[in-house]
Amino acid sequence: MMEYTRIKLLSRDDPKRLNRIVAVKGDPDLYTLGAIFGFSLNCWFDSVYFFETQKITYLPDLFLNRYIFSENQYKMSEKKLSDLGFVFTFQYDMTDEWIFDCRILLNKYEYESKESEYPLGIVLDGKGFGIIENNHSTFNQFVNGKIKPDTMIQTRHSYPTLPDYLVLKSFKDFNHSLDFSNYKFYKDEIQFITDQYFEDPRINYDIIRDEEYYNNIVASKIFTNKFMCDTFTRLNKKYDVRESFQKIAKCTYDTVKQFRIGENRYIIYLEVKKQLNLLD
Repeated sequence: MMEYTRIKLLSRDDPKRLNRIVAVKGDPDLYTLGAIFGFSLNCWFDSVYFFETQKITYLPDLFLNRYIFSENQYKMSEKKLSDLGFVFTFQYDMTDEWIFDCRILLNKYEYESKESEYPLGIVLDGKGFGIIENNHSTFNQFVNGKIKPDTMIQTRHSYPTLPDYLVLKSFKDFNHSLDFSNYKFYKDEIQFITDQYFEDPRINYDIIRDEEYYNNIVASKIFTNKFMCDTFTRLNKKYDVRESFQKIAKCTYDTVKQFRIGENRYIIYLEVKKQLNLLD
């Protein structure tokens, strides 16, 4: 049995129409917390997220490393959920400005898992589809009754491979009930998102199109990325070390090059994970 902290998120646009109650394991750093919140809101993670309290702003490290800000701003990597207090805001996309008022709830949530790994975050309840990427102003018009509910949302053209659960066709579908039974977020998928917020070298699907360079990147990740490591362990029972690595590198490279530059990196990650699981 694992004890989780319950947090309520309320959209400033319409808290009754868009909200979540999320259970969070332990005392996560703010990168992890933001990824959990983003997943709970069907976010594509195409923009940065950050946190604010009444006096302090917690920003991605790359902002504070490159620019001079005020003394009341801190790096997200250096702070945790416990540093935020009981009331704070979660903000996604500095230009689109999706803002959620957050409050830590008194009663804990107890979760028992039959699996070896406990999820880092779980959605317990909520209303509304979530964040509609690059459509915040239109969404605001919708909740204020200024546009018709059957107004179509133009998003899929940007990322044609997005799965249906991440795409909203029209605003009339926004209020449909969601099945949160599978909204459990584990370390590997959370880490993929948080890796994107650091400045040190990571897998960058947009720039890595050279096969030899890509092999070097995969080599650096093979024992730190869980699904790559699991695949390597499985293949190494059948092949030697070199051949096992070559199979993983080639599968990853061949999968990535099928996507166009600029494709949503989380969608590529899901496809890479799928293809690695099929390797034999």
